[in-house]
Amino acid sequence: MRNSLCIAVFWITIQSFAQVAPSKYLVKFTDKDQSPYSLSQPEEYLSQRAIDRRTRQEISMDITYIPIDPNYILGVTNTGAKLIVKVKWENAIIIETNSTSVIETIQALSYVSGVNGINKRSSAYKSRDKFSLITYENSLKSSEVDATYGSAFNQIDMVKGISLHEDGYKGQGMVIAILDAGFNAVDQRNIFS
Repeated sequence: MRNSLCIAVFWITIQSFAQVAPSKYLVKFTDKDQSPYSLSQPEEYLSQRAIDRRTRQEISMDITYIPIDPNYILGVTNTGAKLIVKVKWENAIIIETNSTSVIETIQALSYVSGVNGINKRSSAYKSRDKFSLITYENSLKSSEVDATYGSAFNQIDMVKGISLHEDGYKGQGMVIAILDAGFNAVDQRNIFS
């Protein structure tokens, strides 16, 4: 009886570990051929402001602008996976699941070209406040300071921003999106208003 109980506990433990997988995955799709969106009607998925900017700056549209086929996304989420984010430019989504059978089902979908686990950051990673007074003061001491650019001189110089500014390009009329999860209290700081 005791041996049977040990074997049962061992078997249950093995089965529970067999179902655990990395929790987040990048699911890449094969195409956008069946998408209900088209390049001839960008107003269905782009704002008028975005269309006007592309026209003004002579930016041509290609297949990467078209949103991911909603049926592909639905097919993946119907397996039980949770949608985290859409990655339109890569024709992919990030999902979350702890079930290897869900991953196997997704991999078998004809419109899925690959499923890759996403590694979590190591525990050594520490979030820090990029705008804290201490960080700012330290950067002033360690970087070249210019009267116009302050402690940002090195970063602007690296991307050849100074010559752009001298040519008159200073970002007037542009909307800038900050895509970074590391800004502490972004909703409370005046700099982001």
